Amino acid sequence: MAGSGGQKHLRAANRSIKAAGLHESGLDAALVEFLRDSARQIDRLGLDGVSARLISAYLSAQKDLGRAAARKPRVIAPDEPVAAPVEAPKLRAVEESPLEKLRKQKNRAS
Repeated sequence: MAGSGGQKHLRAANRSIKAAGLHESGLDAALVEFLRDSARQIDRLGLDGVSARLISAYLSAQKDLGRAAARKPRVIAPDEPVAAPVEAPKLRAVEESPLEKLRKQKNRAS
């Protein structure tokens, strides 16, 4: 039954694109368009009428989408908790410095 799925694959592709933070005007515009076009063809023909080559290309584009998303810098949402900065430990002198020894000697002499 051709086209019985409506726009199931196109909607899924759009959700993936949105989740990856990609869009049609960015560096990955060709990938986004290819994924959407493939999804439209799959929806139009139905899974029974689609060639194995189209399915393979669609799945490959999905993988490429995941790789493109991994390249993007992660933006922290305003409501996402951020770890507090770690404070550096207080350092203390284990041994008296030569300058400190000289100062003590000078203070004793005066």
